[in-house]
Amino acid sequence: MTARELSPDVDDSEILELIARLDLTDVKDSPPPAQRQPPPPRTLSPHRPPTIERHTFPSIPRRGYTTQQTRTAPAICLPSPSVRTPVVYRYSTPTQQSYTTDWASAAAATQGIPQSQVKIVQGRRPRNRGKKDAYVVFYGLRTGVFRTWDEIVPLIHGVRNNIHRAYKTVAEANTAYQYAVNRSWVRSCDGTVVTGIPELPQPTQDLATINPLHGTETLTSKWYLVFRGITPGIYRSYLESQLNTLGIRGATHKSVEGRAAAVATYERACARGDVGVLAPTYFPDDVLV
Repeated sequence: MTARELSPDVDDSEILELIARLDLTDVKDSPPPAQRQPPPPRTLSPHRPPTIERHTFPSIPRRGYTTQQTRTAPAICLPSPSVRTPVVYRYSTPTQQSYTTDWASAAAATQGIPQSQVKIVQGRRPRNRGKKDAYVVFYGLRTGVFRTWDEIVPLIHGVRNNIHRAYKTVAEANTAYQYAVNRSWVRSCDGTVVTGIPELPQPTQDLATINPLHGTETLTSKWYLVFRGITPGIYRSYLESQLNTLGIRGATHKSVEGRAAAVATYERACARGDVGVLAPTYFPDDVLV
């Protein structure tokens, strides 16, 4: 709409009429304002509960306090390494016999040689299967009753025919040792020869046959089997069984738990033909090699 030139004699009523016409024209020419659509209604799943929004606010630490706690890991106590007695190996061939603590050396000295063998004659410290207050050396560089394992190690180390046992009490050790001394079952030796025993122990006939060696047999219910030796059979004590195999080439023996298992094992060996007598050779000086 073009503007009209207003003359000075136009009155106020005409001016108001012109302003009203301008406002109506602007309203008709402008588009109507867009109306905001209302949001669709929320539908809730019948199997899912409505989610409730929770607002969290940062905590403000109090003066003098800390919001983080430092936890200290518990200390771990590691066991100290135990000192082990070295293992001694006896290796033999048809022409020589020697000892070493190195398994590789023993294996190299016997490899490829017929009728050669390597055996452990002194193992590590025995397992702690109970309290032991005394040890007895029946065959060794020196015999007797001793209180600690460290005392007997020098007396049996390197002695291929050594016999020693552990006992719960000193009284039991003294009783067993004295019983063996009275029957000449105790020998001091250098490890190269075994002196002959005038009266060897015999196999244990039944549970009623008890001697101080049986009553003080250490810590377990073991029974001892001699398959090949001077007198094959079942023995209640370690010493009695070893005296029937000591220093005899080809002797075989074993220990088992319980008399019933010992009898069954020995009977199976008899059925297989694995039981036999090996006679020792005595020299004029009564030495058994």
